[in-house]
Amino acid sequence: MNINVDKLLSCVDLLHEDYVENKNNIKIFTNKYSFLFQYILKHGLDIKEIKSILKGETRGVYYHNTNEIEVYAFSIKCDEDTLNQEIVFCMYHELRHYFQWNYNKKLADKRTSMKVNDIGYETDPTERDANYFAARMCKKYKDQISRKLNIYPDWSSPYCQ
Repeated sequence: MNINVDKLLSCVDLLHEDYVENKNNIKIFTNKYSFLFQYILKHGLDIKEIKSILKGETRGVYYHNTNEIEVYAFSIKCDEDTLNQEIVFCMYHELRHYFQWNYNKKLADKRTSMKVNDIGYETDPTERDANYFAARMCKKYKDQISRKLNIYPDWSSPYCQ
């Protein structure tokens, strides 16, 4: 797995300053043992959430109480170009949640709860907005991202399968 965290984080600089200001709060985990150690120290032993992350079901999280973003690169299974593409998509998605919590009061009023599973991930307005934003930004900046990371994936589909 060839991941250059600094180059990945430089992709945040393509976004509006409201997103860039939270760049230093993004942590990209490339190693599951480092993740486990830091997660348990910070959040305790939440077995259900840890399993979800290790299985690749949860690729990233935004913690609104600290404005921290975590991306779990080690759990994404795909080729190297697509992996870097997915990390950028995930960062943009979680940065959109940061924006929702801090700047978008209209959407903030539509927040359902932190338990998106109750209504379904795809139908939650904040998740739909974050997915749309991430896909739009990846498409808009695909050439700059490709040059920064020296990757040339298929940008028509931002998700790894």
